[in-house]
Amino acid sequence: MLSLPAGTGEIISTVRDNSPASQSGIRIGDIVLAVNGLPVTTERTLTGIVTLTWSRRKIGFGFMIRHSGPQLSNR
Repeated sequence: MLSLPAGTGEIISTVRDNSPASQSGIRIGDIVLAVNGLPVTTERTLTGIVTLTWSRRKIGFGFMIRHSGPQLSNR
């Protein structure tokens, strides 16, 4: 059980080797809760936030991630 409200966060199902995600420690099974302060929801998906942000500003990303354990971390 994830203990998250319905429609909150997105589970990582794929991480490419040597990608920025893998290099920053994101793993399969992690749950992304927010990107640059924007909550990830059913309506505001991880892909949508990253695509919109990347196309507008070409900046780095700050993620709030729940790893497979109970801790939350900012990246």
